[in-house]
Amino acid sequence: MRHTLTIVLVVLLVFLQYRLWVGAGSLADVHRMHVRAESLRAEIAESEQRNAAIGAEIDALKGADADALEALARRQLGLVRDGEEFFLVVNEH
Repeated sequence: MRHTLTIVLVVLLVFLQYRLWVGAGSLADVHRMHVRAESLRAEIAESEQRNAAIGAEIDALKGADADALEALARRQLGLVRDGEEFFLVVNEH
C-alpha cells in the first residue's frame, strides 16, 4: 500500500512538472506570450506615430491656401491643368 501511494505521488509530481515546463500555460508558453505582447506594443507605438504624422499633415493641408495645395498636388500627384502638357524628363546615368 505504501509503495502504491509513493508511485502515485511520483506520477502526479511528474505530470505536474510536465505541465509546468511543456504543457499549455507552461513557463515557455507564458514567455512566448510576453514576447508577442512586447512585439504588438512596438507595432502599436509605430502605428500611433504614423497616425500622428498623418494627422499633422491633414491639419496642415486644411489650413493651407489653394496655391499651396495645387503645388503639392503637382509635385506629388502630377496634377496637370487643362491646356497644359506634361513632360517627364528622365535622367539616365
